[in-house]
Amino acid sequence: ALVAPRPAARLSTPTPLSLQTFLLLASPVFRADAPTLTAALLSSAPRDSLDLFHPDTHTLLADFAWLSALPASLPSLDDHAPNTPAALLREYVIRATQDPRALHLHLAHLLTLLRHDAALVTGACPPQLPPSTRGLLHPTPPPPPATDVGDLAGAHLRALEVLQVYAPLAHALGMAEAVREEIEDKAFRVLFPAAYRGVEGWHAGLATGGEGL
Repeated sequence: ALVAPRPAARLSTPTPLSLQTFLLLASPVFRADAPTLTAALLSSAPRDSLDLFHPDTHTLLADFAWLSALPASLPSLDDHAPNTPAALLREYVIRATQDPRALHLHLAHLLTLLRHDAALVTGACPPQLPPSTRGLLHPTPPPPPATDVGDLAGAHLRALEVLQVYAPLAHALGMAEAVREEIEDKAFRVLFPAAYRGVEGWHAGLATGGEGL
C-alpha cells in the first residue's frame, strides 16, 4: 500500500523581536552557539513545528518559555518579601533551568525588550533591524510605538524583574561587562527617567566644563 508523504512542516516567519534577539546573541558580546541562535529565531514559532530541530533546541525553548512565565506566577519579587525573596528565586532559576544557555537566551530577549522600553519612556525611535535582515520578515511597516498606560506598566514591571533577578544573574554567570552594564542602564532608565535625565545632564555639564581646562 502506498503511504501518503508526510506534509512538510511550516515555520512562521521570525518576528522583529525574535530576529533582534537572534542578532544580539550572534554579536561578539554573547557568542551564542547554533542551538541557542536557532531557539532565538523559533521563540515565536508554533511548538508543533519543532520536531525538525536538535533536541537541545527543544530544551532551550522549554526553558525559555518557563523563564518567561515565571515572574507572572509569583506574588512578589521583592528581596524583603517573606515568601519569594529575589535571592532565593535567583538560586532557584539557576538550579531549575535544564540548559544554562537558556539564561543567555532569556537575558538577550529581556535586553531587546528593554531597549524598546527605554525608547518608549524617552520618546525616542525604537531600535530598528539592519537593512540586510529586513528581507527575512514580511514586508509590512513596523507598528507605531505604543504609549498607553498598559505598555508603560509592563515596561516598569519588566525593568524591576531585571534589576531584582536577572541583572545579578548576569553578574553571577560572568557575562560580558557590556551586557551587564547595558541591562542595568536600560532598566534604570525605564524606572527613573527623570532622575536618569538629570544625571545625564550633570555628566554632560562636567564634560563641557572639562573641555575648557
